[in-house]
Amino acid sequence: MQIGNLSNFIWSLRKYVPAEFQRKPRRLNELHNFKATEFRFYLLYFGPYVFRNVIRDEYYQHFLLFHFAFYTFASSRFKHLYHVADRCLQIFVKQFSSFYSRSSVVYNVHILLHMYSSVVHHGPLDEFSSFPFENYLSKLKRRIKASNCVFEQTVNQLLHVRTIYADSKVDAVKFSTKMPNNYALTTKHDIVMIKDINGDIVSGKKLEFVRSLYTYPYDSRTFDIGFYRLGMNHVENEKILTKVLVFPHGKEFLVIPFC
Repeated sequence: MQIGNLSNFIWSLRKYVPAEFQRKPRRLNELHNFKATEFRFYLLYFGPYVFRNVIRDEYYQHFLLFHFAFYTFASSRFKHLYHVADRCLQIFVKQFSSFYSRSSVVYNVHILLHMYSSVVHHGPLDEFSSFPFENYLSKLKRRIKASNCVFEQTVNQLLHVRTIYADSKVDAVKFSTKMPNNYALTTKHDIVMIKDINGDIVSGKKLEFVRSLYTYPYDSRTFDIGFYRLGMNHVENEKILTKVLVFPHGKEFLVIPFC
């Protein structure tokens, strides 16, 4: 019953997921069909909210170690926290066998111990992850029209697309004044419901912080993640830092900025 309720809750939040996430949340009975980008969405954004008060506290806190570390490593904005994220992963791996048995500590778990050195040498995770290739592959596959000479078609289309989009931001973040693409985190760390937008400058209603989503292993407010309410104050002509996901939560809103 609890799994069914959780699945229905997840499904109800689909309409609040912004345009950048092509794969909207699916019901849990489709878990075996989930793609890597869907698991990434749960790790960075969705999991800390939907698993809250659902799984046992010790498992939830163990998951938060994983979430906090990867949210940190995914952005250059949090370079000053990379050593903290490394400590979280050290604890996560150390505790892994006690939660999921010694046989579950496979290479993919052990390699987490080396994430810190990877981001130090190569930059934030998205600068050397394979997710952009997966997203691009779907665009490329849609351009293949015939079942013969697939390799030749692929090469030709690849060259053609590169020529068209060489100087454009194909995957640029999209903002609008309509839900769910109408929320931004500004450089002043204001959460804004956008009423007017001009390039990377926005004006609109400011959301007021109420409380954190989690406090372990560190306070979620570190990332501006938390529950907010719509206030009376307006902001004018502030510069966008990043986009945010916003989910209604009673009379409040859960805010999770893009990392």
